[in-house]
Amino acid sequence: MPVAIDALAVFVHRTNPLQAISLAQLDALFSDTHRCGGYPNLAHWGGLGLSGRWKDLPIELHGRTSASGTYAIFKRDVLCHGDFRPRVNKYTGSSAVVAAVGKARPASAMRAWAI
Repeated sequence: MPVAIDALAVFVHRTNPLQAISLAQLDALFSDTHRCGGYPNLAHWGGLGLSGRWKDLPIELHGRTSASGTYAIFKRDVLCHGDFRPRVNKYTGSSAVVAAVGKARPASAMRAWAI
Protein backbone atom coordinates (compact mmCIF):
# COMPACT_ATOMS: atom_id res chain seq x y z
CA MET A 1 0.00 0.00 0.00
CA PRO A 2 1.61 3.28 -1.09
CA VAL A 3 1.77 5.87 1.67
CA ALA A 4 3.49 8.69 -0.21
CA ILE A 5 4.40 9.78 -3.70
CA ASP A 6 7.32 12.06 -4.49
CA ALA A 7 8.64 13.63 -7.66
CA LEU A 8 11.89 14.83 -9.14
CA ALA A 9 11.78 17.82 -11.49
CA VAL A 10 14.24 19.79 -13.59
CA PHE A 11 13.64 23.52 -13.91
CA VAL A 12 14.91 26.30 -16.15
CA HIS A 13 14.31 30.01 -15.67
CA ARG A 14 10.95 31.14 -17.02
CA THR A 15 12.62 33.18 -19.79
CA ASN A 16 14.58 30.18 -21.08
CA PRO A 17 13.15 28.77 -24.34
CA LEU A 18 14.27 25.16 -23.70
CA GLN A 19 11.29 22.89 -24.43
CA ALA A 20 12.66 19.46 -23.48
CA ILE A 21 15.76 17.67 -22.19
CA SER A 22 16.66 14.00 -22.31
CA LEU A 23 18.09 11.86 -19.53
CA ALA A 24 21.29 11.48 -21.55
CA GLN A 25 21.58 15.27 -21.81
CA LEU A 26 21.02 15.63 -18.05
CA ASP A 27 23.78 13.09 -17.49
CA ALA A 28 26.08 15.09 -19.79
CA LEU A 29 25.28 18.26 -17.83
CA PHE A 30 25.45 17.01 -14.25
CA SER A 31 27.91 14.11 -14.40
CA ASP A 32 31.63 13.67 -14.91
CA THR A 33 31.26 9.96 -15.60
CA HIS A 34 28.42 9.92 -18.20
CA ARG A 35 27.23 6.42 -17.33
CA CYS A 36 23.76 7.17 -18.72
CA GLY A 37 24.76 9.25 -21.72
CA GLY A 38 27.13 9.16 -24.57
CA TYR A 39 27.25 12.91 -24.95
CA PRO A 40 30.35 14.99 -24.24
CA ASN A 41 30.22 17.37 -21.27
CA LEU A 42 27.59 20.00 -21.95
CA ALA A 43 28.26 23.48 -20.63
CA HIS A 44 26.51 25.89 -23.06
CA TRP A 45 22.93 26.17 -24.22
CA GLY A 46 23.93 25.48 -27.83
CA GLY A 47 24.74 21.92 -26.75
CA LEU A 48 21.04 21.51 -25.94
CA GLY A 49 19.95 22.87 -29.30
CA LEU A 50 19.35 26.52 -28.45
CA SER A 51 20.51 29.08 -30.98
CA GLY A 52 20.84 32.81 -31.36
CA ARG A 53 21.84 34.69 -28.22
CA TRP A 54 21.48 31.49 -26.16
CA LYS A 55 23.93 29.35 -28.13
CA ASP A 56 27.18 30.37 -26.38
CA LEU A 57 25.77 31.22 -22.96
CA PRO A 58 26.96 29.02 -20.09
CA ILE A 59 24.57 26.77 -18.20
CA GLU A 60 24.54 27.22 -14.41
CA LEU A 61 23.83 23.99 -12.53
CA HIS A 62 22.20 23.79 -9.12
CA GLY A 63 20.91 20.91 -7.06
CA ARG A 64 20.71 19.32 -3.63
CA THR A 65 23.47 18.34 -1.20
CA SER A 66 24.54 14.74 -0.66
CA ALA A 67 22.54 14.64 2.60
CA SER A 68 19.31 14.78 0.57
CA GLY A 69 17.32 11.80 -0.64
CA THR A 70 16.73 13.82 -3.81
CA TYR A 71 20.49 13.85 -4.42
CA ALA A 72 20.63 10.06 -4.05
CA ILE A 73 17.69 9.46 -6.39
CA PHE A 74 19.06 11.87 -9.01
CA LYS A 75 22.47 10.19 -8.80
CA ARG A 76 20.93 6.72 -9.13
CA ASP A 77 18.27 7.36 -11.78
CA VAL A 78 19.65 10.25 -13.84
CA LEU A 79 23.42 9.72 -13.51
CA CYS A 80 23.31 5.88 -13.40
CA HIS A 81 25.29 6.01 -10.13
CA GLY A 82 27.82 8.35 -11.75
CA ASP A 83 29.63 11.22 -10.09
CA PHE A 84 28.35 14.80 -10.00
CA ARG A 85 30.46 17.45 -11.67
CA PRO A 86 32.19 19.74 -9.18
CA ARG A 87 30.59 22.80 -10.78
CA VAL A 88 27.09 21.83 -9.55
CA ASN A 89 26.10 24.34 -6.86
CA LYS A 90 24.45 22.48 -3.98
CA TYR A 91 21.68 23.58 -1.61
CA THR A 92 20.26 21.97 1.53
CA GLY A 93 16.60 22.39 0.61
CA SER A 94 14.38 22.12 -2.44
CA SER A 95 12.99 25.60 -1.88
CA ALA A 96 16.53 27.01 -2.05
CA VAL A 97 17.04 25.32 -5.43
CA VAL A 98 13.76 26.75 -6.73
CA ALA A 99 14.66 30.20 -5.37
CA ALA A 100 18.00 30.01 -7.16
CA VAL A 101 16.14 29.38 -10.42
CA GLY A 102 14.09 32.52 -9.94
CA LYS A 103 17.13 34.64 -9.10
CA ALA A 104 19.26 33.36 -11.97
CA ARG A 105 20.50 35.62 -14.67
CA PRO A 106 17.79 34.85 -17.24
CA ALA A 107 20.27 34.38 -20.05
CA SER A 108 22.12 31.52 -18.38
CA ALA A 109 19.64 29.98 -16.00
CA MET A 110 19.58 26.20 -15.86
CA ARG A 111 18.80 25.15 -12.35
CA ALA A 112 18.37 21.63 -11.30
CA TRP A 113 15.98 19.48 -9.44
CA ALA A 114 13.66 19.80 -6.53
CA ILE A 115 11.05 17.67 -4.86
